Amino acid sequence: MKLAFVNNEGILELRWTWLPLFIAQNKSLLLELHEAWKAAYPEGVPVHRAEEEAHDFTIKWLCERLKIPGLGTYLRSIDSVRM
Repeated sequence: MKLAFVNNEGILELRWTWLPLFIAQNKSLLLELHEAWKAAYPEGVPVHRAEEEAHDFTIKWLCERLKIPGLGTYLRSIDSVRM
């Protein structure tokens, strides 16, 4: 399970139900994340890498922004969930 993906319009979409509640309900943090995504990829991401790039970017950005020890390990572990 990836935490994020890129929709058909190139917009970062989060699978917010898989995020910790304190992140999923922090609207201003999620808006910052979307703005950071747009700034990092103004011309989009190649389709074949979009989901992986969105997932990696989201985890890296949240870890750098929140600076919570272990958060990256926790978020990366969601990748092991198969649906």
